[in-house]
Amino acid sequence: MTENLIVSKDGAVKNVALFMDKKSKMKDIHPSFEKPAEAPRVLDNKNCVFVPHVLFVRPGETVKVTNSDMTGHNANFNFFNNQAVNFLVPAGGSKDLKIETDEPAPIPVECNVHPWMKAHLIVQEHPAIGISGEDGVLEIANLPVGPVTLRAWHEVGKLDEVTMGGKKVKWARGRMEIEIKEGMNDLGTITIAADKFK
Repeated sequence: MTENLIVSKDGAVKNVALFMDKKSKMKDIHPSFEKPAEAPRVLDNKNCVFVPHVLFVRPGETVKVTNSDMTGHNANFNFFNNQAVNFLVPAGGSKDLKIETDEPAPIPVECNVHPWMKAHLIVQEHPAIGISGEDGVLEIANLPVGPVTLRAWHEVGKLDEVTMGGKKVKWARGRMEIEIKEGMNDLGTITIAADKFK
């Protein structure tokens, strides 16, 4: 069993992430984003699956890897900028991991005991991010008003061309430039061709 592509019966794609690109500066940051969260971000091992499949973490925050299963797991974090770690998490146990700095791309997390188990960690300073649920909907709260560059990512998707409002739109390397206005900004339904997921 793999979770690298989950599509609902009506074509909604789960685990698409949309987040501020590094080219967008942290301007007019909302007060709720000023400090990293004190509570840890939880990555559970449940029914031999990492939950959630995509987890966002800011530098300075802690990932608590828990194990709700009756069997042992390990968590292998293949970091670029943080120190790579690979530790055991016994049944019913947990392990804390402090994140020190941002990462250039989503980081794979694997259980080498159960090779189908995989998750991804998105580690960046800017906290504006949305990750789609089973209904394909994602929301990013408290974006700064003005022009921003957002990056779309999916672990097996090449999100460089989409359809928005009935028109084909090119996203160079998954990046889109938009103008954020005061209040609700609805991008509507974004359609991605099936052949973009391989």
